[in-house]
Amino acid sequence: MTRAGGLRALLVCCCALLLPPSLGSAGKRGSMNDFVFTCRSRGGPEIADGLAERESILRVEGRRGIATYEQHRSESDSNGEPIGRFEAPLDPTAFGRLRSVLDTGILDQLGPTSGGSFSSSLITYGFEAGGKHVQKVLSSGDHDQLTRLGPLEDVLNGILPVLFQHPRAALRVDVRRIAETGGERFELVLVDIGTEAIEVANPRTLTDHPGSRAFVEIAAAPPEKPGVTPPPLRWATTLRLEPVSAGTQEPRRLRLAPGAAQAYRTETWHHTVTPGADYLVRAVFESYGDTPAAEPAAVSAYLVRGAVRSEVLELLASDR
Repeated sequence: MTRAGGLRALLVCCCALLLPPSLGSAGKRGSMNDFVFTCRSRGGPEIADGLAERESILRVEGRRGIATYEQHRSESDSNGEPIGRFEAPLDPTAFGRLRSVLDTGILDQLGPTSGGSFSSSLITYGFEAGGKHVQKVLSSGDHDQLTRLGPLEDVLNGILPVLFQHPRAALRVDVRRIAETGGERFELVLVDIGTEAIEVANPRTLTDHPGSRAFVEIAAAPPEKPGVTPPPLRWATTLRLEPVSAGTQEPRRLRLAPGAAQAYRTETWHHTVTPGADYLVRAVFESYGDTPAAEPAAVSAYLVRGAVRSEVLELLASDR
């Protein structure tokens, strides 16, 4: 699924909305952009400290002219998609379109949720304007009701791509190849792609369990056959990070400045290569729970939590 497709799926299933009453005496025209809109999705099990496996929040502040998007995992697990916080100013036209859609009473048309299933995302809608207050709770399985939100979805699909072009405190993970005699290694690279410093869990101090691990995985690339859909990739080989030297004390968190990167080598890949075979390699970083309640003051920058995958690196037979 493309990034745009993943965002479209996300926006259909995540919204919470707050529009405060108009302020001052500027009149209706001046108060049209005096609102806050947030759009939230929670899906999957809660992994740590109140954070679900898939959780994203979109916030639009009309008065400030700012939109913010925070995601902890790609909705479609897209390779190379960063996580963290993204923020950008929006054109006044976008705010006007959003407010106009909301003023049609689009949320009033929604009925009660069907409840969904374990795999459904939780959807919470709320609307306040003047003395009016509306709150709706749906699940991503309420397809008929979510279809009614098409006009709202169209507006939001024009906002999110802009935000991904403006990372504020965001993390990308890369993978690099290191050729060595007798085998190969790779590097898992953490990169601060935003304009602010970030903090992130030290990959070497993670517990090596789902939600708290860092590794590089390898799959044999299936042969391409015209007209035939290839089978799902089988990531059969996992390379852990190179172990820490005895007696070395590793910090639990890292601080990365904007544009800075920190690389970690993996164990050596000792493999028997099938003649003519191509391989695919990607890095995986997962850290949800590095926020102990006893240490809130220890975080001096935005703490990135969640799961992120690198772009896939191709190891072609012709390159070996």
